[in-house]
Amino acid sequence: MLWRPAHHRRVVQLSDAVTTAFSFIAAYFALIWARIIFPWAPIGRDIEITHDLYWKIVAFAIIWMIVLTKLGAYTYQRFTSLRREIKIVTEGSLIGTFIFFAADFIFRFTYIPRTYMGIFFIVNFISLAFEKMILFEIAKRMRKKGKDRKKILVVGVGERAKNFIETVEKNIEWGLDIVGLIAENPSCNGRELCGKIILGNYKEIEDILHQYPVDEVIICASGKELIQVEEILETCEANW
Repeated sequence: MLWRPAHHRRVVQLSDAVTTAFSFIAAYFALIWARIIFPWAPIGRDIEITHDLYWKIVAFAIIWMIVLTKLGAYTYQRFTSLRREIKIVTEGSLIGTFIFFAADFIFRFTYIPRTYMGIFFIVNFISLAFEKMILFEIAKRMRKKGKDRKKILVVGVGERAKNFIETVEKNIEWGLDIVGLIAENPSCNGRELCGKIILGNYKEIEDILHQYPVDEVIICASGKELIQVEEILETCEANW
């Protein structure tokens, strides 16, 4: 309905976790190169690689995934922008690195230079941002080719619905195809709004859901119709 499908969310979560784990390893090699390129810099001693370190990397990759989840990185994303994703990645990298610092201070991990943590933050941010750019571009191209598209039923025929339809038409990469609209007033049945047909009224939504292929329902009704909207949501839940 109004949220990102579970399997899509899991794929992105796994991708973020793998990217973060990669960042820990990449930061390790970056630290080695930095020591070679800048032998005079106070970079710190070598990091001791042990099997215990691998488990720490897995644990922190999961922590990063949890942090990004709390920041809303895996909510419905067809209406989001790359700028918002980068903002979440920035916040997630900062919070995650702070947790890394705190955990190191509390549990006294095997020697980890502060330089390494700084390098890790930079590598992690760049890697996650690059990952989001790639995922956005892949999704954009797929949807423009007619794949990964959603059939949408819009509830409401007012100004909000009009603005929503116009915005969807301008952003084909969102992958949304509007099947039709539902109005509160039965007298609106059969009319058009921005080229989209009003299929019926609120009381007919259950029949419309069975008659038309609908993947998601978008509520564009006014606050005055709150009671009817609650009934519509209950009907959608019962028929999905």
